[in-house]
Amino acid sequence: MFERELLSHERCVVAGSVMGWGVEAFLDLVVFLYVETSVRIRRLQAREEAMFGHADPEFLQWAAQYDEGPPEGRGLVKHEAWLRTLRCPVIRLAGELPATEQIACIVQAMPNSALNLDARDRAFVR
Repeated sequence: MFERELLSHERCVVAGSVMGWGVEAFLDLVVFLYVETSVRIRRLQAREEAMFGHADPEFLQWAAQYDEGPPEGRGLVKHEAWLRTLRCPVIRLAGELPATEQIACIVQAMPNSALNLDARDRAFVR
């Protein structure tokens, strides 16, 4: 279903990890965003509380293991290995840059022709 959705759009953005989904051939660009554990956990906790009214402590504990690699699921080492297999460009962002600065970094790293930005898109990222 995911593959069908990707193919039904001229352009789209997928947020989150797609490692292991088998969609690498459809990716034109990957942006790998890394933030330190304390920032990541603070954001996850805020998101969980906003969505569900509370944050599951077991989930937060699992998520805090990302850098070292949790026993099950995704981890930094697994993501780094996956990124090295990609044929498309990979842009790495680290830290707590505001979204507008992150977008500017992405646009600056890729020529407009590679991103196929039209005038409407260019106005949005400024």
